[in-house]
Amino acid sequence: MTTKTIPEGEKLLNTLRLLYVEDDPEALQELAHFLKKRAASLATATNGIEALELCRKQTFDAIICDLWMPEMDGLTLIKSIRDEGLQIPVIITSAFSDIDTILKAVELGIVKYCVKPIEVDDLIDCLNRVALDKLTEAGTLLTSDNRLMDRQERLDLEKTLKSGFAHLLKSLTGKGPKMVHAALGVNDLEIWATDVLSPILTYIVFGLYFSGSN
Repeated sequence: MTTKTIPEGEKLLNTLRLLYVEDDPEALQELAHFLKKRAASLATATNGIEALELCRKQTFDAIICDLWMPEMDGLTLIKSIRDEGLQIPVIITSAFSDIDTILKAVELGIVKYCVKPIEVDDLIDCLNRVALDKLTEAGTLLTSDNRLMDRQERLDLEKTLKSGFAHLLKSLTGKGPKMVHAALGVNDLEIWATDVLSPILTYIVFGLYFSGSN
């Protein structure tokens, strides 16, 4: 394990890919605006079904989830992602604070239960602990000169990666992608593109490319 100094505060949030699930448009917009400026990336959903689909397609380091929502509530969402083998830390937000509901949430392995209105400092403290746990588990941190990247450094690097990936796809397939997504994690990179080839053809093209480059 590589030991490095870990900065405090918002730089820890800068390592997290978050999913925020909330059916109240005003609450969703307000907290999403705050988190988007601080997290590595932020996806949003308005109910559990949307959130579950996102979890199947993308990698998240933590989920902030409302409890009572249409289509699929927060507790059902947590059970569903656990049934699919995803051990993503979940923070529940709710205006309800009855003991039975909290105990059900705890049994499903949540990391915090935040009663609305949300105390932002408490939420940030919890997310910082999630980030520290992830950094500790990873052993080697996403750093430059023994420090975590700040937000602008990460954004600049992600922009470079997206540009390079789009150029590679175009050179291999003759068609540039409609959109490229790149999100740096602690020790990994999630990158994908839309409107380029079918997943099977993309896999074949990349397989042939990398096999030929070895």
